[in-house]
Amino acid sequence: MSVSKKKKSALSVSEGVEQPGSINLQAVGQRKKTKKRQHSTDQLLEGIRKGDISMLGQAITLVESSLESHQEAAQELMAACLPYSGNAFRVG
Repeated sequence: MSVSKKKKSALSVSEGVEQPGSINLQAVGQRKKTKKRQHSTDQLLEGIRKGDISMLGQAITLVESSLESHQEAAQELMAACLPYSGNAFRVG
């Protein structure tokens, strides 16, 4: 007759910890309070001329935007940039 012996093993299952929520509601609340402010075309032009890459990025986003409210501001900004473009030409 065979007596079964319980084998020792290094593997075991431990109690887990409760998973935190996937969204930090406090961070969401703070983010909603700190919206990016919209810059005027004059501020964007000044920032571009000073070499501010953040302002350049915002200007590019404004120009590429399909919102009607952004179209007029984008045209105004491009017209304001033309005197500083030298011999460059616009494509698109």
